[in-house]
Amino acid sequence: MSATTRLARNTIYGFSAYAISAVVSFFSLPFLLRAFGSSVYGVFALASSIVALVALLDFGLTTVLTKNIAQIDYSRNSEALKEQVIVGGFWFCGIGILSCITILGCAHIPALFPFLNPIEFQLLHDVLVLHAFAQLVLWPLKIGSIILAGRQQYGVLAVSNSVVAVLSGLAIVLVLLINRGPLVLVAATLCISVLSSIALFVYAALSNKGLIKSHFNTRVIGAQSKRLFRLALPLFIAQIATFLMQQQADRLLLGVLLGATAVALYEIAAKLSSLVLQILTLAVSAIPPFIANLDADRPHKEMAHLLVDYSRYLALLLMPIIAVSFVLTKDIVFVWIGTGHEQEIAAARFLIASIFLHPTILIAESILVARDIYGTWLRYVLLAVVINLGVSLSLIGRLGIVGVAIGTLVAGVFEAVTLAWFSRVHLGLPLRRWLSHTVLPALFASAIAALTAYALAHIVNPLNIAFLFLTILASLLVAYLLVFFACFSPDERQRIPKQVLYIMNPRSIRST
Repeated sequence: MSATTRLARNTIYGFSAYAISAVVSFFSLPFLLRAFGSSVYGVFALASSIVALVALLDFGLTTVLTKNIAQIDYSRNSEALKEQVIVGGFWFCGIGILSCITILGCAHIPALFPFLNPIEFQLLHDVLVLHAFAQLVLWPLKIGSIILAGRQQYGVLAVSNSVVAVLSGLAIVLVLLINRGPLVLVAATLCISVLSSIALFVYAALSNKGLIKSHFNTRVIGAQSKRLFRLALPLFIAQIATFLMQQQADRLLLGVLLGATAVALYEIAAKLSSLVLQILTLAVSAIPPFIANLDADRPHKEMAHLLVDYSRYLALLLMPIIAVSFVLTKDIVFVWIGTGHEQEIAAARFLIASIFLHPTILIAESILVARDIYGTWLRYVLLAVVINLGVSLSLIGRLGIVGVAIGTLVAGVFEAVTLAWFSRVHLGLPLRRWLSHTVLPALFASAIAALTAYALAHIVNPLNIAFLFLTILASLLVAYLLVFFACFSPDERQRIPKQVLYIMNPRSIRST
């Protein structure tokens, strides 16, 4: 199997697992919102954002360990793999304790959330306590999924994530049927996550039997830790910046300044864009171990061509989806939630627009990570954070959730444009070829999809889920067909279907 085919296979594994999770998350929101009420659901979402913030306490080690294991897997050095696992396991145990203490601290300081009433804060406290003690188990077990990701065994991870998504969906159904609150739902989903993590850890250990014989060695931990943290520190700062750039920080900002109900309203607005953003993240998640697994001496020019080619397919696939989501936002919210959500619709459109350009350049960040030069990009990420927070804070008082969404849009456009320039300087991105080969075809595809969706929405009036689904499907199909015949060369039109059929062939999957 070629390297690019393996990359495509790993990406498809991520998509397949996420598809189930996305369906569960998207369709469960209105039911949970009705069952819990906007205030309780807002507390539920706020707790999730706090846990997501605490998850940044891995200090960038997850990414660095995954990349290191991929490099070790290429060199077949079993002793080096043991060292990485020992060091990773040691630090993740410590991170689990630190995460538990941090979440418990948030759960016992009412002054952090002045706009929550006593009942809302008590619920937040109870949910956070459950999450806090789960960290003591989930973090040490995380080393199993890191081993599998580093060795590019994404099929196993996809199966595990799919099972978790299905079981989480069943847990939501059960909670709604027995008419219980969010505490039962949180406890059930945490149990599912713990069991999945145990299974991945055991599988990773049994697949690498030498790891079972590994011994705790303070000398190894001391020597490896210094190098790991040197590489991880820029990534840790970037993770915090990305968190502040994206929607978890917006939820925290709204929860602190406006209260739980505002968080619930923002959750409605953010759901569409967060689904697409997660797809983007998954699409590039296989890049760092893939690049690290390649020969480290690959020419600079080859990486630049990989950036352009992969960004081309990513943009042609995802930008029409973003464009259709923008055009049909009002119809989607009407079918999904109902009427009376004009503010949420406006905020959702700003958030969707904020990620429109990301598919054309997002892979560049993954290549920077894989090549250990991400630290040079940090100043621009931090500047984007300052822009986001500045605009959000200046508008939140007058526009509420719409003001926060505008801040995300301004910062998102700045980040995409700046990353393109940065990639030209530091990765040798051929800017003219990138514009003609990636950006312009993707804009053409997006325009076709958007115009088709707009026309069909006025002809069909998609006010039920069947008509809405058909409108979205038809708009994307028209765009993809025109792209296939207008933007791809004759050689690509012959090669791409064969590659897709090979990737999707179960027999070829078993051969990996």
